[in-house]
Amino acid sequence: QHLALDIAPYPRMLFSWIRRCLSSSVIILVDAVFSRMKPLRRLLEGHVANLAQSHGVSVHPGFKSCQSRLFYEYSMHKTSPVLLTVLPDGSVEKKAKRLEPSPRKILFTYSYPQSLKAVVSGLQEPVKSSPFVRKQSDGSWAVVQAWTAHLTSNFEMDFQIQKLEDVMSSEILSLERKREIQMAQRQFSEALTDLFGEAISQVLYCTRTVWNEKFAFQGKLGDLTELLQEPAAQWLLGIKTVTKDYMDVYHIRLQRWDSWLMPSVQRFYFGDQTAEYVVYMREGNSRMTCIKTLEQFQRDCSGA
Repeated sequence: QHLALDIAPYPRMLFSWIRRCLSSSVIILVDAVFSRMKPLRRLLEGHVANLAQSHGVSVHPGFKSCQSRLFYEYSMHKTSPVLLTVLPDGSVEKKAKRLEPSPRKILFTYSYPQSLKAVVSGLQEPVKSSPFVRKQSDGSWAVVQAWTAHLTSNFEMDFQIQKLEDVMSSEILSLERKREIQMAQRQFSEALTDLFGEAISQVLYCTRTVWNEKFAFQGKLGDLTELLQEPAAQWLLGIKTVTKDYMDVYHIRLQRWDSWLMPSVQRFYFGDQTAEYVVYMREGNSRMTCIKTLEQFQRDCSGA
């Protein structure tokens, strides 16, 4: 359902003119202050919610995120392979990234198995030969969607980290859920072994539950990209650029002052043009707008 808010629209030209006049770092600083002023932020959210309704996009005013991940610290490896974050539709979410050995750097993936929906013969190199695209014993193809992160002290405080054997002995998880985790762990470990060309150490499991009070926007990709081209939506979500193929978003590491002044830019390539997606702002050690398929979002989030 659409969120109905009786708030008059802001002039679109005003937001566009302000964004053209201010540098990206100033925009981020202003936005950071703005986000602390909840009444003003709610006013902007209400305006963007009305814009979303006009574009056929649904709005969720906050949601509970129940995240469970597998991760692997790869700093002990001397090789520097290239990581491709492959999506279930066979597309690549981010640019290829070289994994230089660095202390407390980790690879993340989901704690449930994912199937490749694309036809393997139609995949392009280097996706087709990626260790994260794997043929299974039953003839189907699995994809391990992996990305990098930092194992910081805040991460260790936010997430409950467990060994896989402790997870398997838990009485809280169902037998079906344990099987999912086991299969995801096996596929992840096999992909890592192929990636680094040698045996790997222990893959760990982590969970956290957080309430995200920021708005989430759900809709078809075409409708979402039209909404995200609105200056007000870009300001609200910290978006630099949106095209039909990708979006560039500002990425701020909250514990680093230089990241506020000169935020990095993260590019997300869009996958299946016919699928339904959710755009939301990630909360945690860093601040960044993300996009997921509705299926992935529903695996992680509730209360939306």
